[in-house]
Amino acid sequence: MSNRAKGTYSDEGLGEVLRLVGRAPIFFGDTDVASCIIATASADWVEKWRYQKWAIDNERRRLDELDPTKRRDRS
Repeated sequence: MSNRAKGTYSDEGLGEVLRLVGRAPIFFGDTDVASCIIATASADWVEKWRYQKWAIDNERRRLDELDPTKRRDRS
């Protein structure tokens, strides 16, 4: 959010939602927008979540292979 949004209705509403998931709003100034730091921070965030999803999917596959209740074709 823009630094100008601090203490506004938007800040309070978004802040409440984010705090429910253990986060807080991140505020950016005009110089941050001009420097593309928002795009870089967003790309880093997306990459982190892509890796987390990959790791979870891999763990699920591994656990499925170990699950004795699943029928497998042994041929």
